[in-house]
Amino acid sequence: MTTIDQLIDGYMQESEVDYISLPQLVAAARRWLGAGTTAEARELTLKLVRRLYDRGLRPGDYWGGDFGYWPDEGLQPALDRIEREWIKTNADPNLAEPICWFAPSPT
Repeated sequence: MTTIDQLIDGYMQESEVDYISLPQLVAAARRWLGAGTTAEARELTLKLVRRLYDRGLRPGDYWGGDFGYWPDEGLQPALDRIEREWIKTNADPNLAEPICWFAPSPT
């Protein structure tokens, strides 16, 4: 089974050439980490987000133009926002409604 460390290492490599979508992380939580319910997927995905944030990736909006970083208020506000928006939609994020994407910190 794929480990969280392997996933994070792969996403960090990918982030050198592309943005990482929250739906990618959700799919990994379900496929590789065994999340069966939406609550489990959200919990495991937020763990992935925490690890990516610690490695320098930051959330933002991306609709095909420039990457729009969210205000960097720290990890917990980002996690809270993702969780709040996820719960509000009552469904897993998808590419039509991704909640956010991740890119290397601009600083």
